[in-house]
Amino acid sequence: MITDYISCPIISYASATLKVEVSKEQFSVVPTIALIEALVIEIGKRSSEESIQKLKRLEKT
Repeated sequence: MITDYISCPIISYASATLKVEVSKEQFSVVPTIALIEALVIEIGKRSSEESIQKLKRLEKT
């Protein structure tokens, strides 16, 4: 679950929680972009072996 408030009632049902701080004074997409980048990096780490194999097969083709 991704939230900006730990007091969110549904948080007790989540197996993992990511809290993203947001500014109350001005709107910014920076926290959202940072979260997306972190998720992409983690997914990339977890699937890198499979991705490398697929790229090698494509290269041969």
